Amino acid sequence: MRKELKEIFFILKTSSQDEVKFAKKKLDKLWHEDRKSFEKNSTIVFEQMEEFDNIQNPKNQEAFVAGLSLFFLVLSDTHFKELKDFVLKVICHPHGHVREQMRKTADWMFLSLTSRIHPFVWPRGKKLAQKQIEEQEVAKNEFAEYLNDIEVLMEKY
Repeated sequence: MRKELKEIFFILKTSSQDEVKFAKKKLDKLWHEDRKSFEKNSTIVFEQMEEFDNIQNPKNQEAFVAGLSLFFLVLSDTHFKELKDFVLKVICHPHGHVREQMRKTADWMFLSLTSRIHPFVWPRGKKLAQKQIEEQEVAKNEFAEYLNDIEVLMEKY
């Protein structure tokens, strides 16, 4: 699957909008057909994110960022800082469509944070496990740091 993901990212970074559309569908198909393998190979995204600045066309930058959504879903709980740093970088992009797509993709980070800060427990009233309490604290700290970083950007711009 790693090879297929690399090919999809290559298309997102370099190809026409029709080819990009096909690549996004293929990415969704891989996710739905073999979620475990997708999750296992999802860290490939970090190699790909390093190449973001080399993408010349803003349409391809936008497509690349859109293609990150499933990876953000998979990795936000375990690699929040790396993803946050990328979001903060791209959200300053001069092209509005790229910024807007990054905002949409970053929604997965918010879902990760909220599900860790307020974990689902059943039955209602059941006490949280120690691991859940620890994850809650980590998520609260990540959220506070994220908000602080956004505030710094707002002051800068």
